[in-house]
Amino acid sequence: MLELVEILNMNEAELLVGSEVLVREQDAIKLEDGEYFIHDLIGLTVRTDRGRLVGRLTKVVQGSAQDIYEVHGPFGEVLVPAAESIVLKVDLATREMLILDLPGLIEPEPPI
Repeated sequence: MLELVEILNMNEAELLVGSEVLVREQDAIKLEDGEYFIHDLIGLTVRTDRGRLVGRLTKVVQGSAQDIYEVHGPFGEVLVPAAESIVLKVDLATREMLILDLPGLIEPEPPI
């Protein structure tokens, strides 16, 4: 729940519809192991467990069942399900994500 101290009635609240709410990092909720803020994932380098560079994570599409990571690189656009069985490791310190090299997930070789 969000409470705004200076907003005293519905008319004042309606003026804020469509506004962004920003939270300082130190005031953000604490995440469980394996949970990440979207802004921390954007820009990660994505590689497969076989060492293939997939590209950079550019977008997180939030779905009802699971999120999808949109990665752009030598294979074009690759959509990676954000499932524990596919995303093997996320290392925010090195800015890298390791994913399972599943058949059909990405093309066998980057286009020429």
